[in-house]
Amino acid sequence: MNKLSLALLLAASATACVSDSKDVTEPDAETITSDLDKANGGYATTDESSQFGEEALFSDAALEATGAQADATAADPTVRDMQNRPDVAMRGVVMMWGQLPADPNQTTAKDWSGTITASRGAIIVARKIAFEDRTDAVLPRETRNVVAFSSKTTTHSDGLVLRLIDPTPAAPEPLTLTYQITGGASYSIGVAALATAPQVIDVDGDNKIIAASVRHRDNCDAGAMRGRWRHVAPNAGHFLGVVVDKDGGEIGHVRGIFGERNGERRLFGKFINSDGAFKGLMVGTYGADGRFAARWLHRSGDAGRISGVYRAGNAGAERHGGFLARWAETTCSEDRLPGT
Repeated sequence: MNKLSLALLLAASATACVSDSKDVTEPDAETITSDLDKANGGYATTDESSQFGEEALFSDAALEATGAQADATAADPTVRDMQNRPDVAMRGVVMMWGQLPADPNQTTAKDWSGTITASRGAIIVARKIAFEDRTDAVLPRETRNVVAFSSKTTTHSDGLVLRLIDPTPAAPEPLTLTYQITGGASYSIGVAALATAPQVIDVDGDNKIIAASVRHRDNCDAGAMRGRWRHVAPNAGHFLGVVVDKDGGEIGHVRGIFGERNGERRLFGKFINSDGAFKGLMVGTYGADGRFAARWLHRSGDAGRISGVYRAGNAGAERHGGFLARWAETTCSEDRLPGT
């Protein structure tokens, strides 16, 4: 896809960073640095307006559009039987590929067309991310555990939201997802690794495959976050994005700040539902290795945890970063905080 931006396309000024769009202003370095010393980064547990009242800023970020995908595999009797097994393990998986972060100056298209294969069980395609009718499509399903698709990217990225069904999670062989590019290389991700943090595979140049996953259980509130990661100074920046549920449906928005203070890389944020109701605070750290981790705090205390990956963009207005994270309640056994 070529039209959808994976970047904030904002221009820097001495006191604030203002984009090419009218009336769009992002936090400046001085404000961010000051807020890093405040409790929870200055964020409160109050409700907000939808999109934090920053519709222009979120619109200017041009977050990738998603669309529901009808998948006949969901009606397959064998797949339904798998989902009804008492020992079944199901996961929601977000997988994206392309220029991460985006590169508006990239002119060479990459053909990502191929297959995603689960080593056992079945895959149901829930949503498409940034697919364009001209170049991208999920192909008719022929095999329960294989998804075939066409996808081309130049400056940005595409993706899919999948429901992964494992009918025999106690099997000795590890469950894997393998991305096979037609006529090209293949890349495998162990699902066990996705259980704790998003995974990143470097393909070539700044082309990457990024995946995040959460357990798919009715009694566990969990999902993913994705969006923009923007430096406004070498040691200060902010992020904003969408919050989605286990099947990739948008349920809210997130925004936050990050930066270095007293030798620590601090990160704070807040996420809300689509109507602006308070959902949680983020309090954590980020590393030079492109990963971050945070506690998810509710009004009553710890609610869960968040882990993600980010890629910072180059300095200047032409290129900016992005992030992908998973969030889950502490009621999910794999997401319990230490000591719980």
